[in-house]
Amino acid sequence: MQINRTPQGNDTQLEYSAKGDVLTINGEVFDFSAIPEGGYVESVPCDWIVGSVRRQEGEITLTLIEPYGPPPETEGAEDVES
Repeated sequence: MQINRTPQGNDTQLEYSAKGDVLTINGEVFDFSAIPEGGYVESVPCDWIVGSVRRQEGEITLTLIEPYGPPPETEGAEDVES
């Protein structure tokens, strides 16, 4: 499975794993094994998957949102004035 990622400002946690044609996102399972060669699914009911899911040369290809939030605060950091 080829997973492309697109960044988006978002504090929500994303955990995903892929095995064969099955993608698990935050515990929800998406099985793309029924997509034939050259076929696609235009829209998947998942807020993390952007655009269509395609099978090209035997491989599932899709794009996931890659959330990022504010940088973590560093414990004990001091403000430095210039």
